[in-house]
Amino acid sequence: MRASVVTTARSHAELSRSCDLAVIWLAIKAGLPRHCHDRIGLVEIAELCRRHAASHQGDWHDLRDLIFMIAVEWDLTRDSLDRQTDACVRCVANLLRFGVEKKQANCALPR
Repeated sequence: MRASVVTTARSHAELSRSCDLAVIWLAIKAGLPRHCHDRIGLVEIAELCRRHAASHQGDWHDLRDLIFMIAVEWDLTRDSLDRQTDACVRCVANLLRFGVEKKQANCALPR
């Protein structure tokens, strides 16, 4: 019996976005478990960032810059995490991955 599953090669951008979304969903599952099955909007992301910032020490100016970048990139007309741009998702994931101390200089630039 042959399998009828066809694999497709995914682009770097698709794989990167999937990885970033996985980091965010794991953080939501750990930090905001009651929102795991809900639509994730800016309110939930803001709470996740607040909790992350409270648990990580570092330069508060860098933290502010990361949070501002998320606010700049977030599209309120599409207020759902899965409908945000790759740059926005990358900014949120970078905050969660690297914390304040290891932030990238500009999370809107491609990796």
